[in-house]
Amino acid sequence: MNPDGRYYKVHAAFSGTTAQVGPYVDDSKAVLGMKDVGKFKDTDLNLSQCTALPRCTASFLDSQVTAAAFILQRTFGVIPIDQERRKDKAVRDAATRLQSVRTRGGIVADVTGLGKTDESLLALSYLALYGEHSGREHRPHLLAVPNGPVLGQWADKIFEQYGDLDLIISSDERPTRSRYEEHWVSATAMREAPTSVRNWPSHLHYVFNLEDRRASRTVILTPYDSHAARTLDEVWVDKGSEARQNVLAVPDCTTKNRKRVMKERRQRKNELQNQEPIFSSKWRGRFESVWLRRRTEAGLRRMETKSSK
Repeated sequence: MNPDGRYYKVHAAFSGTTAQVGPYVDDSKAVLGMKDVGKFKDTDLNLSQCTALPRCTASFLDSQVTAAAFILQRTFGVIPIDQERRKDKAVRDAATRLQSVRTRGGIVADVTGLGKTDESLLALSYLALYGEHSGREHRPHLLAVPNGPVLGQWADKIFEQYGDLDLIISSDERPTRSRYEEHWVSATAMREAPTSVRNWPSHLHYVFNLEDRRASRTVILTPYDSHAARTLDEVWVDKGSEARQNVLAVPDCTTKNRKRVMKERRQRKNELQNQEPIFSSKWRGRFESVWLRRRTEAGLRRMETKSSK
């Protein structure tokens, strides 16, 4: 037997019923401060806006609201509420019903076009304003997305509709749009930081100040296929060394790295025969949260079809 009911709490966190999958809609809307603003086009689907995010202009379907609540629910176990809304008993009761097992994150998986971007940015904006950093140390959030048009789409969405977030773009190439010039940091700047910030724009130095609240409201947008090259240090250590406890990534994570490591081993055969490379992040512990946006299965199928022609 389980007198504290934890078994049922864990079971409910990872399963659903024929009547419900995920957090309750009404409770999610109450806790996140959603206000109905109409219907989606010519349908009966509700649209709402988040009153808890004063600079957010996006509108959300109920399914997107529950997805954001799911992410926050899994991140904290209990969705945080600001002091003003905590005075409302209905909001407190809704937050209690949404309590769940804390897994420190979650996965939102759906087909193209159902709003994963807005779901994630709603949760991220709410986390930035009301997360556990309040009154503690402040760090930026990392958002890793596919390079190219997708990165530009995320930048546009944040810049235009999610004003509660401050945007920094970390990419190898300088943005072509002038409005992002002051939000861009070079590959050199990322490689040198946080040890040195000499190549960081001076108005962005606040992200390294743990006492500056703006840091926890900042998202660093970066392409995940090149982020490692800008933030990882490579060190050769003895096989079985305790240093492997600090491993963040292994060298065979990409074909390019694997070939380079094999070449270096051939060139330094005698010296490196009992050693292996490990990677450690200079940014380890510097982010409040990490978000990874992978390509959807449909998107991958389109890429495969295009490459086969």
